Amino acid sequence: MRLLFVLIACVLLLVACSEQPAQQTEDQEIPAEVQDQELPIEEPAAPVEEVAVQEPVKEEKKMETTAPKEEPKEEMKKEEVTASPAPQTSAAPLKEGIVKAGTFHFAEREVTGKVELHVINGKKVLKLVEFSVQNENQKPIHVVLSGFSNPRSSAQLEKEVYTDLGEYVAGQDMYNIPDNAELGNFLTAAIYLPGPPQIIFGTAPLTPVA
Repeated sequence: MRLLFVLIACVLLLVACSEQPAQQTEDQEIPAEVQDQELPIEEPAAPVEEVAVQEPVKEEKKMETTAPKEEPKEEMKKEEVTASPAPQTSAAPLKEGIVKAGTFHFAEREVTGKVELHVINGKKVLKLVEFSVQNENQKPIHVVLSGFSNPRSSAQLEKEVYTDLGEYVAGQDMYNIPDNAELGNFLTAAIYLPGPPQIIFGTAPLTPVA
């Protein structure tokens, strides 16, 4: 019997020991307030943006390579001028007939007659009228025109405008005057030996003929 009671007691003891921790767990209930409090939900931390540290930009001194300002050149506007031939102004036709006339007088030799400056068919000529000259030795005398009035020497005769019309030929009364000669420039006609020796046989002062 004792053994039975001992066994029963052991069983009860075991049962009692097994119920006690269950009660403790039941007793340790979470308070209602604690149950009602919601645990804070940790929000995920915002991703940290990696801020790139900007290095201070060194301002490079831009070398202003400004080309030297050239002074504005005054551009002469070159107009293309086509060289047109100058209009050929034909000289006014010379008045036909006698332009000047004169009478020979004695100088170193005896000379008589008249002289006339003509324009015939546009050509300038000297004409001897009723002319005679004393030339015993038949020297090569010339018919000349001079711009000197009443020359007394060969130097005066040849000083101003001087034109030699050629050697005098007996019986020839017409002598051509160069086309470029201005009849108005001649003041004297002469019979002249160019020499040596230089001799003025006779002269004739020339005056315009109206």
